[in-house]
Amino acid sequence: MRFNTEQMSPTLVVGFRNGEDIRVRSITHDEVIIESPSIIEKEAFGLDIQMFDYADFQYKKFRLCCKTSHIEDMRFYKIIIASFQIEGQDGAEFHEFLSRINRIMNVAKQASADGLNDLDFLDAKQPKYPFEEDAVFSEQYQEHLQGLFSFTLSEEEKQQFRSLSEKTDLAISISGFFQYIDFFQMDFSAFKYKMLTKLNLQEHELFTQAVRTIYIGNEFCHNLFPAKPLLEKILAKAHGLGLKIVISYPYLLENSVESVERIIQFIDNWCIEQDTEVEFSVNDWGMLGIINEQTTRLKPILGRLLNKRKKDSRVGFMWGFKERSIAFEENNLNTEHLRQFLLKHRIERYEFESHKLKNRIPEGNHSLHFPFYQINTSVYCPLYAECTSTNRSDQRLAVKCQQYCNEFYFSYPKHLDIFGFGNSIIGVETSLLQDSSCLDDYIASGIDRIVLSVY
Repeated sequence: MRFNTEQMSPTLVVGFRNGEDIRVRSITHDEVIIESPSIIEKEAFGLDIQMFDYADFQYKKFRLCCKTSHIEDMRFYKIIIASFQIEGQDGAEFHEFLSRINRIMNVAKQASADGLNDLDFLDAKQPKYPFEEDAVFSEQYQEHLQGLFSFTLSEEEKQQFRSLSEKTDLAISISGFFQYIDFFQMDFSAFKYKMLTKLNLQEHELFTQAVRTIYIGNEFCHNLFPAKPLLEKILAKAHGLGLKIVISYPYLLENSVESVERIIQFIDNWCIEQDTEVEFSVNDWGMLGIINEQTTRLKPILGRLLNKRKKDSRVGFMWGFKERSIAFEENNLNTEHLRQFLLKHRIERYEFESHKLKNRIPEGNHSLHFPFYQINTSVYCPLYAECTSTNRSDQRLAVKCQQYCNEFYFSYPKHLDIFGFGNSIIGVETSLLQDSSCLDDYIASGIDRIVLSVY
């Protein structure tokens, strides 16, 4: 059986030799015809073949030991016909090679029988993105949220959430000017109630427990971190309430290093005066150096901007997502060498988010933010550009930010459940609040703190 790559996309079978791309024109169980931009001097040569398989949506590498039988000079490239053997031909490797060729040929035959090319044939078997729904937008932000959070739990689920609430540390994140003011001025129980009512969660059993931790600051925008006088008042109140404190700060700008160092030194001195420690969510490797070198009472934790993942709400429509979805559950935090690096620099806790895909939690005790999750963040703010120049593409660093994000947001198609807040795109995911088994799995994996954020 001969597989001719001109029948289908040439990316199904690709070749490499000494780092050079080689086009595979056709291949059988013992002969290959290739195009090479340069002459292959030796009669015997090695060729690496990567073959795609629809069964698992990934490439498999095979090493071919080739022997040239014919060379044809086509002026700009050479056509080389060679016999070959596969390393490990007597074992499973050779059978896997034949199986992949057969599966590719079967797809080619089916596509031809249906009168389709390979891409259209494969597209017909994939989930279809609902383009028509991209024209539907919510009229009001709060109206959209009410729709998302208007769900009813069974009595069994309520009981499960009550039980799970006792196994985790409940935290609330305050990340904007009005939330800072409300926290400072209001009775804390009234403040908690106000935050929950914005999401229609005031009766949810998960929040029957007391809040033990407060996150202060914004992990995505440097302009939303509280000014020193307000920060001092917030720290004093949080400490007086007996709350554990976590400071959140985003990326580190070159022109703000000195001012950030002064803020960090102020927080460290405040901790010394109060004989306490606070955690500091690090979202920039430069910030980690400052924390470890210039402070004694700040404990670094890994922020969400450094816990990089694909969190687009459209990811389920990607080709092969169903077959390869498990690969999206992990990132570099699931590697031992990175965890050892972080441990060396005093980072033990990692900040995760509840989003459309499950997170595979590494060993340790970590935090989970919900129900909002970050999809994309830019140092330059599209909302600032839109409000100051009516052109969101005219982006520049917002030196004197008017915090337009307190009043405006970018609306996206309703079915995506995402919003543009300032310099970030934020998504909403409610499964953690509707399915107790989801939270139970996370707790079993090492999540011991859940962090409520409200936009």
